[in-house]
Parts: sequence; structure tokens; C-alpha cells
Amino acid sequence: MYDTLSYRNPLSARQMIVHRISGQKRKTLFEFYGKRYETHSRPTRVALDGMCALLRHLETIDGPELFVFTSHYHLCFVDGDSHTYPLIARVAPGCTAEDDGPLAALYHIGYPPTPDVARKDTEWVHHTAGDITRAGELLLDALRKSAFSPMA
Repeated sequence: MYDTLSYRNPLSARQMIVHRISGQKRKTLFEFYGKRYETHSRPTRVALDGMCALLRHLETIDGPELFVFTSHYHLCFVDGDSHTYPLIARVAPGCTAEDDGPLAALYHIGYPPTPDVARKDTEWVHHTAGDITRAGELLLDALRKSAFSPMA
């Protein structure tokens, strides 16, 4: 579908479904993260490719049906069709340092643990994953533990 990760895993009891908010339906999430510009560095390209891999991974795991929007390449999860809903969790793309060997995608996942810090992401709980499976686990954990969790 145009705005939804729509693959249905026949082995999943509750397929995770992610809808892009109406205000950002000009491009699919894959088009947004897959777009390349000449000014993108190699690490940026690796990080954005990692976000496409994360989106494909989300299609295969059990999880809630949520809306997302993008902001400065961050993938922001909300419980309704607007960026004005409180953020449940956010995934920021990242990349290992070139000095550390071959480039690899990183996933920086954060969530507000209490409603009073919702706007102060410096007080959020933050985790970083270096592989897609761990990123999915950390994201589901963030969706469960967030102050605005739809899974409570």
C-alpha cells in the first residue's frame, strides 16, 4: 500500500502495522528513507539504508498498529493521525564511525518514561542497537514502557 507497511506474516498473531500520518503521504516511508542526494555522505547513506531495513523488519514482527511521521530523518511513533499526538517513541538513524572499520547502521531508540518529560528528550530513556533484530526488540520495549504506550 502507499502509506502502510502492509505485509502480513502468516505466522504472526498480531502483525505490526505502521501508517504514515496523512500530512506526510506525499512519499512512502521507503521513498523518504530511500531517496539519495549527492550531498549525502557514505555514513548517511548507510544510516538511511538501515532505516529501510528496519521498516522491512517491522513488517515481520508482532506489534501494535500505530502512526508515524518523520522529522529530520527521525521516525516518530504516535497513537493517532497527526504529529501533534504525544510521541510514544522515536528511532533516529545512525552509523558506526569510519575509523572503527566497515560502516554499519545504528538505531538510536528513545522514549519518554513519564508524561512530564515528553517534550524534554534529554530526559528520555535512550538505547542504541547495532543490528536489526535488537533494534526491533528495543523498539517494542520502548513502545511498551513509554509514558504514552498504546500497549499498556
